[in-house]
Amino acid sequence: MNRQDILNEILVAIQEVSPIGSDLLIENHPKPDTCFVDYGVNSIDYAYVTTLVMEKLGIDRPLDDFIHTNRIFGVVDMLAGDLQVA
Repeated sequence: MNRQDILNEILVAIQEVSPIGSDLLIENHPKPDTCFVDYGVNSIDYAYVTTLVMEKLGIDRPLDDFIHTNRIFGVVDMLAGDLQVA
């Protein structure tokens, strides 16, 4: 498991949760400063996306931790730290 794998899981979850995000991901790959809202993911969807990804990766982290970032790569960094990915 590496950072790209984590990013891919997040993108799959966005596609599952947000029809708008699914369309936008076809046109634009996320950049380091891309926020979830840029893909039509509101706060409730954000919680669902992070829950889906954590379940897939076998991570148990309080959802409150995710209020510290709204960037996709910020979540990648958090989850990579949990998985001890360099």
